[in-house]
Amino acid sequence: MDGPRQRIGEPIRGAAPGTSPLARAPGSPPPKPRGRNLVPLLVAVTVLAVFAGGVALYRHVQNEIASWRDRDALPVGGQTLVGFDEVAMPLPNGWSIDSYRCGQPQWNTVAIPPLGPYEACVSGRAGNVSDIQLDELGSPLGRVWSDVATSEATLADGTMALIGTVADQTLLGTAGVPAPGYTTTVLVIPQLDAILVGSSRDPGRLEALLLATTRMPDGAAAVPDLVGVPRAEAMAHLDDAGLVAEATRVPSRAKGVVVDVAPRAGLVVPAGSAIRVGVGR
Repeated sequence: MDGPRQRIGEPIRGAAPGTSPLARAPGSPPPKPRGRNLVPLLVAVTVLAVFAGGVALYRHVQNEIASWRDRDALPVGGQTLVGFDEVAMPLPNGWSIDSYRCGQPQWNTVAIPPLGPYEACVSGRAGNVSDIQLDELGSPLGRVWSDVATSEATLADGTMALIGTVADQTLLGTAGVPAPGYTTTVLVIPQLDAILVGSSRDPGRLEALLLATTRMPDGAAAVPDLVGVPRAEAMAHLDDAGLVAEATRVPSRAKGVVVDVAPRAGLVVPAGSAIRVGVGR
């Protein structure tokens, strides 16, 4: 490089005496603070991280609640039992309890007891799913469907029953609706005062599930449906079933009545199990 070299610490040649090398020229704009453009990015990243953490925490809590509600269920032969009174049926692997929307199953599911009144909405039956409803013979389900079961059948434990089918129909509440390719199968168990009604595109598989029903095993009891029942009446139902109530007060507009039960209604548990009952206050 030609010309004299600038030494470190030596004033810049040609600069006014006392002028700092970093001083800006008169009239020039002030320099932008470094990092200013990073602030919005850091805020956005922080907000997204908090949101993602909240979503993960919510899912974890929901999974824990679901596990807690069902962990006391009585497994028999590797399967959870569901039922009511003296009736017990193995819950098929992969099936759920009460996965309905607007009276239509959204997953392979069992209803114990079956659905009550529901508001009409746009939700329909999920594609290719099956469902089974259980109730007493004198219930609306029994009055609508019991006459379909005319053929003799034997349950897994030797109890006698009646069975029958209706082609191209599915369940909607307690009624039937046209549905090509579906079959509604009805199982009536007079000795147990019970009826089971299911709809499926695989009637052979559905019949096998229904015929796996048995009497309630010794030393077991089904959790009764207590939601909406006054506290004293709910305690009496649990006592009659041989179960122990653990009542707690929870905030609710439904004061003095049961708003939540765990394990959930329909699950079969060992006799003497503690049932957590949330009563509105």
